[in-house]
Amino acid sequence: MVQLLRINPNGFGGDYRLAFTNYENQMRPLVNASQKLGEGAQWLLPNTKFRFWFINQIWKILPYTPWKNMMIKVPLKAANSVTLKDY
Repeated sequence: MVQLLRINPNGFGGDYRLAFTNYENQMRPLVNASQKLGEGAQWLLPNTKFRFWFINQIWKILPYTPWKNMMIKVPLKAANSVTLKDY
């Protein structure tokens, strides 16, 4: 991502405002998808002893459940929502 910002201004006649606007437009789908994932993460932050215990139990059984790959596939889908140009 840093490389994208470093190289792109040259493609915009050195105008950093246009380069940053282009960067924003390219990265917005990833940011939106990542923020949407974060909205559902409240269950990861236990605020009671019971929730702490319950979340620990879930993590223990997760590898044996049909939805075990969800923890990989969902964030991967968000990460793949952006296509970076090859410079």
